[in-house]
Order: sequence, then C-alpha cells, then structure tokens
Amino acid sequence: DNRAYDQIWDPAKAAESERLGQSIFDLLKNIPTNKKELFMEALHSTGYNVDKAWSAFLNKIAQLNRIGKMHGEPLHNADTLLFNATIWEHQKDFRKLLSVMNSSNPNDKHSLSTILVHYYKHFKQNKNYTNFKKTIKRQSDYCKICDDGGELLCCDNCIDAYHLECLDPPLKKIPEGHWYCPQCV
Repeated sequence: DNRAYDQIWDPAKAAESERLGQSIFDLLKNIPTNKKELFMEALHSTGYNVDKAWSAFLNKIAQLNRIGKMHGEPLHNADTLLFNATIWEHQKDFRKLLSVMNSSNPNDKHSLSTILVHYYKHFKQNKNYTNFKKTIKRQSDYCKICDDGGELLCCDNCIDAYHLECLDPPLKKIPEGHWYCPQCV
C-alpha cells in the first residue's frame, strides 16, 4: 500500500511543547470527543503552539458549522423546538427531518450525525419520547407478499411492508415522497 497520510499528531513534539509550558494534554482532556482530532490537527499545523492552535481550531469549527459538517454538535433551543415538532410528522425518517431542519435556516446547517446524536442522547431521554413511541405506528417487519424480512418498503398509510421485487409490477428503487401499498391505493 503506497498511500501517503498527513500526519496530524507527533507525540514527541507534543511532549516537548508540554515540557516548555504549553498545557497541551490538560487542554486535550477538556475538548469534547467529536472535536479532539480537529484540535490535534490544529496543534500539529501550528507547531504545537496552543494559542495559535486554539485560534485555528475555533476557525475550523466555525467553518464546519456553517456547512453542516461539524458532527455531533448539540442543537440550540430553536433547533430543538423544530426537531421536537418535526419528528412527530416525519417519525424516524431522519433524512427528511434533516432536510426540514436545514431548509428552515439556510445559515445554520446540521449534519445527519448531529440529528442522530440529538435523537439518541436528548430526545430519547425525555418524557416526549414515551409519548412519541406510543403514537408512531408500528410497521411490519415482514413482507406482506412473501412473509420474509429484509429491506422493506413501508406503506405511509397502514402497517404493511413489501419487498420492492414482490410488488406487481416490481419496483426498481424506493419511490420519492409518500408511497401507498396496493391495499391502500
């Protein structure tokens, strides 16, 4: 394998900077997990100068937040309210939820990872989740035609699910938008 990789961390240089009074390791302990690699890259690119690295690190985070690539960031209050309202409509269609959230404020983009982190870390931990689970419809885990599991297309009106190839006529891909099964059409 002849691939070259950019070095983002040099333990010897980090230790030398620490010895010279740069509090690199203490600072790294307090950086959230989803940002540690970014800070390590900033340290390495600035020669392990903490002040310069901190500035580069904050600029990189701001840049990633603007384009929706800073994964795992907590949602702000307005975004949390939008998430809580939108999840009831789109249930666990996280891509649709992400689309709605990103279209509501073009200046504040989120990543799918951020939406999933919010769902599992915050939404599932609060009292709304219990009500949410009670109200979302339960989809079948088996194809209505062949009674086998696998990758299924779920009807948007009832609990039935189908393999694309079991439908008559068979579908080649999952349709965009709402889809209704032969029983509901």
